[in-house]
Amino acid sequence: MQTITRTLAFVFMVALALLLVTFGVLNTTTVEVNLFFYQFSDLPLSLVVVGSAVIGALIVGLFTTWTGIQRSLQMRKVTKEKTKFENSAIELKKKVDDLEREVAVLRGKPMTPEHGVKKG
Repeated sequence: MQTITRTLAFVFMVALALLLVTFGVLNTTTVEVNLFFYQFSDLPLSLVVVGSAVIGALIVGLFTTWTGIQRSLQMRKVTKEKTKFENSAIELKKKVDDLEREVAVLRGKPMTPEHGVKKG
């Protein structure tokens, strides 16, 4: 299974490389790029387009990573709260069972451990 995945990844990479080379050969026109206070002249159009795409992908990757970190921290917080509430529920159930036993003793009714107060 890994061999097939690696082969498909290799084929995809070769196809992508061929597409990029073809794109670069077809778009050799030079352009001038003004970026705030900097001016770049005589850059190949293909370099500008591919460079812009790479920078955009990096920015998207950073935002995705940031969102993933936030989600992970939120899940950790929710898990802690869930554990706290589960422990609280267990403690409350124990208190209810103790109070039911106390009521049964005060009423003089025997209790069974599985079913609480024995009705009789």
